Amino acid sequence: GQAAMTKPLDLNFEEGRGLTLPELREKLAATRHRNAQEQARLNALDALTAKIEARGLAPTNNGDKP
Repeated sequence: GQAAMTKPLDLNFEEGRGLTLPELREKLAATRHRNAQEQARLNALDALTAKIEARGLAPTNNGDKP
C-alpha cells in the first residue's frame, strides 16, 4: 500500500502525476528505448574490454601498462 512505497517510487509518482495515460505510455516507451540503447553500449564496451584483456593489453591494477 501507500505506506510501503519507497522514496524513488514516490518521486516517480510525483513526476508522472498530471500526465494523461498516453503521455505516461510515451514516457515509458522513451525510457525503455534509452535503457535498451544504454544496455547495447554496455554490451559493446564489455565485449571490447574482454577482447583487450584476452590480448593481454589491459593495464595492471596499479595503472602501469605491461
